[in-house]
Amino acid sequence: MRLSRPIAYYARRLSSGLIALALLVACGDDAAVDTDGGRELLARVQAESYRSWPRAPGWESRLPSIGGGHGGQLDIYVNEPIAELLDNGRAESALPQGSTIVKDVWNGNELHAVAIMDKRSDGWYWAEFSGSGEVLAAGHPHGCTDCHRRGVDYVRAFPLR
Repeated sequence: MRLSRPIAYYARRLSSGLIALALLVACGDDAAVDTDGGRELLARVQAESYRSWPRAPGWESRLPSIGGGHGGQLDIYVNEPIAELLDNGRAESALPQGSTIVKDVWNGNELHAVAIMDKRSDGWYWAEFSGSGEVLAAGHPHGCTDCHRRGVDYVRAFPLR
């Protein structure tokens, strides 16, 4: 069999598929996916140009994942309520309502996923999207909450204290 493309192309495609599978396993569960809510959240953060938000502490540039279910390399952005709290240097045990964290998951130059945590009156709302914007998980998926439970107020990527 003769391959029509370089081996590196197929390796990237396999890697992409494995990352997508890991995301589905990590954040998917038996609960119904809040597709409409997920789409609304993604549209909101995109309208707010989230990539212009401050980067999370320690994530001033794209870095490899720190061992979570997201894999790849990550860009992590925080909205103004979080940036303001962190700039004031106050130790907190929880982020305020209205806090939003967006994580872009990259494999090289290809966006594979976007993960969003949005703090609401009833706690964190979670959403995970493919690189093309397909809703993979949204609401309160056990995979997200179980993994993030180890963080302070479910935040694992940077310290609040």
